[in-house]
Amino acid sequence: MALLSIISIAFTLVGVLGWWGSDLDPVTMINVLMAIGFSVDFCAHVCYHYFKYCTKTFDTFPKNTWDYQRLYLIMNSVGRPTLEAALSTMICMIPLFFIDVYIVQCFAKTVVCVGTLGILHGLFLIPVALSSKDSFSIAKENGSAKSLISTVETESAETNQML
Repeated sequence: MALLSIISIAFTLVGVLGWWGSDLDPVTMINVLMAIGFSVDFCAHVCYHYFKYCTKTFDTFPKNTWDYQRLYLIMNSVGRPTLEAALSTMICMIPLFFIDVYIVQCFAKTVVCVGTLGILHGLFLIPVALSSKDSFSIAKENGSAKSLISTVETESAETNQML
């Protein structure tokens, strides 16, 4: 999952930089290669904590809500620090936009794009994809051919009944 996310960030980054007016020259490509390292952090931390909590059982909660509990623990552990890291890095790039040197502005654009894409993938897309995988597994374990939507609706109804 992390590898797919990093590949998605790389291709999206090249597209956004082209749309933003950066040429695909050696300077931009060097900046892209350096910035891909930033995107690994966002994805790797979320995936690591997901698999860390995969073996954890939440005995006080019904089994069909374990993926929600797991996502809560992941976001509680890495959500805020990841968001703070990305935002502080992007804030540090703001002065670089006012320097009229192509290399510096290209670097600032690249870092801001990677920060935005990394947060989007790390805090939204990866958790949704991983929890969707769990919902499919629960439906298969029950021996039913439910769709993801009906599984989520059932889980939501059961959670509301518990409250």
